[in-house]
Amino acid sequence: MKLTRNRKQNRFFKATEGIFGHNVVLYSGLMLPYIVMPAVNLKTAVALTVAMLFTVLLGMAAGYLVSEKVDLVRYIAVTVASLGGVAISRFVIRLISTEIFDTLGIYLPLMAVNSIIVMFAAQHIHKEKMLHIVGRMLAAVVGFGLVACSVGLVRELLLTGSIWGVSVAGVSFPAAGMVFFGFILLAFFGAAVQGLRRCIMRLNLRLDNPTAEELLRQQEERMVD
Repeated sequence: MKLTRNRKQNRFFKATEGIFGHNVVLYSGLMLPYIVMPAVNLKTAVALTVAMLFTVLLGMAAGYLVSEKVDLVRYIAVTVASLGGVAISRFVIRLISTEIFDTLGIYLPLMAVNSIIVMFAAQHIHKEKMLHIVGRMLAAVVGFGLVACSVGLVRELLLTGSIWGVSVAGVSFPAAGMVFFGFILLAFFGAAVQGLRRCIMRLNLRLDNPTAEELLRQQEERMVD
């Protein structure tokens, strides 16, 4: 049995781990509260992604500078640096909309102690090369952003019939703004991603390993040509 196409697919997922392969939200289950609760529209989802980018980068830098032998100091440094990232992100978020801060509430400062920073910046920062860590952190941010924006887009469209505040449809479904609906959307997204991945694997197997009838038909077509 040939597995050429599936091996290429696995290499792609490994290269994009955190985004398409083992997405940090859909696969690892990280950052769920930030998506199911405040991400009720596209603007808020983008604001969360911006805040996460700054907090992760500054937290990673702080964790890298502090020796791994002093865990307590390293965790404190990561948290303080991440809070600085939250403060900086507020200036960028303000350019999107000042009303977003009312929606984000406590979730914006809580971004400083999110699970991705704890897992990567505080625990594994000295176990891998700097460039590899930066790549993994950025992949985690992109993976989170893709899911958050997808959920925010669907919820905004169903909730108010608009996209980025612009009305596109006469839809009003208040339940889309509830927390349980965020969990339902994430479940559907996760199932859809897994189903699509399995379908692609089966298609690759079929393309790499044609049946006897397909081989006979291909041979007849070549003879005719």
